[in-house]
Amino acid sequence: MQGIGYILSIISVLLLGIAAGWGDWGPEPLRHASLAGGVLLSIAGMVLRWVHHRAELRDRRGESRPPSG
Repeated sequence: MQGIGYILSIISVLLLGIAAGWGDWGPEPLRHASLAGGVLLSIAGMVLRWVHHRAELRDRRGESRPPSG
């Protein structure tokens, strides 16, 4: 899960860089999609890394995980 979070964050940086680098010459809808996608992937990557971190803390403390379902 942590690895997926980092991959999403890397992709988000690329999308945000594309959106910033386009300036005024790129097609506006594509620039907005790149910006929105970059922001959403950045947030998703942070959430996945946070969830992984919380699971590691639970495992270190010996706490049981909540039931899935």
